[in-house]
Amino acid sequence: MLLMIAMACGPKEPVQETPKLGWYQAEEWSMACYHPPAYDTMTEMDRRDSWQGVYEAMFAQWHGDRGDGMNISQDTIDKVDYVFSAYPRKVEAVSQQNLEKCRQVATGQMSLNDWQGWVSALPTDLMAGECTNHFLDTVMDNLEIDMDFANAF
Repeated sequence: MLLMIAMACGPKEPVQETPKLGWYQAEEWSMACYHPPAYDTMTEMDRRDSWQGVYEAMFAQWHGDRGDGMNISQDTIDKVDYVFSAYPRKVEAVSQQNLEKCRQVATGQMSLNDWQGWVSALPTDLMAGECTNHFLDTVMDNLEIDMDFANAF
């Protein structure tokens, strides 16, 4: 009878792991890593609202505030901040890549120096392919005439 009751319930569905959000450190990791939200599941407004908190968390870690050995110059952090100010959607890709780099360092698959090198190269990498000409340079280009009009005709 007990067997019939147990069989009637059917197979149990596997328990799905809840997505990690924010600072998380697995037992075997040497440091905590910041887990950004699942951007694909969010509305556009929620995505935009999350960007500032995400990059503030990354900047805190890069600046060395987490005590995990990471230490990026303030100049580099400012340059990344400028890029994020101009192209805020880039926060999503960088935060996901940063999580992967942090996991690799935390599990010994990558050195801390390699991660720091990746962050230091971000300002240049994030601007690759972007038009960096200032708008006023294009619109307000001065016309210089170096020939004498009186003698030209």
